[in-house]
Amino acid sequence: MRSLLRLFSLIFLTPALVHAAVLEIPGDGAKLSGIGVISGWKCEASGTITVSFNGGDLIPLPYGNERSDTAGICGDTNNGFSTVQNWAHLDDGTHTAVAYDNGMEFARSTFEVATTGEEFVKGANAQVRVLDFPSPGESVRFEWNQSTQHLEMALGPEGEDLIDILAMEFVRIEAGTFQMGSPAEAEDHEEDETLHQVTISQPFYLGKYEVTQAQWRAVMGDNPSFFRHCGDTCPVEGISWEEVETFIAELNTRTGETTYRLPTEAEWEYAARAGTQTRYHFGDAESELCQYANHADSSTDLAWRNTTCSDGVASGPAPVGSYQPNQWGLYDMHGNVWEWVADGYGEYPADSVTDPQGPATGRGRIRRGCGWRSTADSCRAVNRHPYTPRDRNISLGFRLARTIP
Repeated sequence: MRSLLRLFSLIFLTPALVHAAVLEIPGDGAKLSGIGVISGWKCEASGTITVSFNGGDLIPLPYGNERSDTAGICGDTNNGFSTVQNWAHLDDGTHTAVAYDNGMEFARSTFEVATTGEEFVKGANAQVRVLDFPSPGESVRFEWNQSTQHLEMALGPEGEDLIDILAMEFVRIEAGTFQMGSPAEAEDHEEDETLHQVTISQPFYLGKYEVTQAQWRAVMGDNPSFFRHCGDTCPVEGISWEEVETFIAELNTRTGETTYRLPTEAEWEYAARAGTQTRYHFGDAESELCQYANHADSSTDLAWRNTTCSDGVASGPAPVGSYQPNQWGLYDMHGNVWEWVADGYGEYPADSVTDPQGPATGRGRIRRGCGWRSTADSCRAVNRHPYTPRDRNISLGFRLARTIP
């Protein structure tokens, strides 16, 4: 059986899979896709492993994967690195990949990319390899793992080990009714937060974490984030609502699905509250916010900081999941980066509603959740903010929702 390729996490296939989308190599010289992998090894790496293409941005790679072929070279086997890459952004021709350990080059590889032929990438040395998959005669399967709520990818026929290509974890959110918005007498209440009853009539999946830089790159082939140095597990930011919609369309196409989407504003607040009606999902005390949110606290140099606690991050995003989750197991619903939702901005109704969606046009799309530059009042579970769908911001990202078929 094919050896496991460890990426961001490792999944052993035991539960039933409810969906599979198979992409076969056409065999007629047609280009299938630009998905590939960077992999290699380094004995006793002293720092962060990064790879650069043609002198471009450094891509951090997880280090410490098991490689049985290096036992005789390094004396141990936990010295591998690998990550999924999308080659769509590379033009036809010759390219160079250079691998660095703590900023010092230790290996390089020259390879070719072609838009015709069964192989898109050719040529690589043993220590840093730039590879295609699937290879000629293989297929790639995207599958939804019902038990783990992961999107996974497998090479070859059914029964092969799965690669957790995107490491996208989802939490099932059950249907229910809640009070959306805030009462007029609440502290920091805004006029667009009219309190009203909302029913979410159908369960849905919501991303356990914000979408990361690695996940964006695996789908789109680039990394638009300002804070690239933060690493693969940090949230992707600097993306517009329109670019997020393009990401979702590409993901749905690759998986043969139509279920991946942005959450509605009502779904987002329902999940963020996690059954509470307090200022934050953990209560009302700003002094506790640093346990749950990367925001403009006392550890930042931002002039408008207004909380006395410290979240440990001076300025910029933190890796997703760095702080405590809410009661439903969702991380960073307060802080880190703002999150796009599907809705256009509009006034709330005064009456009870079921599965509301904002207007398709208007003042802009909604962002929720606050970011690393936000003050404590902006991090309230009810806070909403319109933003132009074409605009980008270094503290604005998103998390995915998934409709349950």
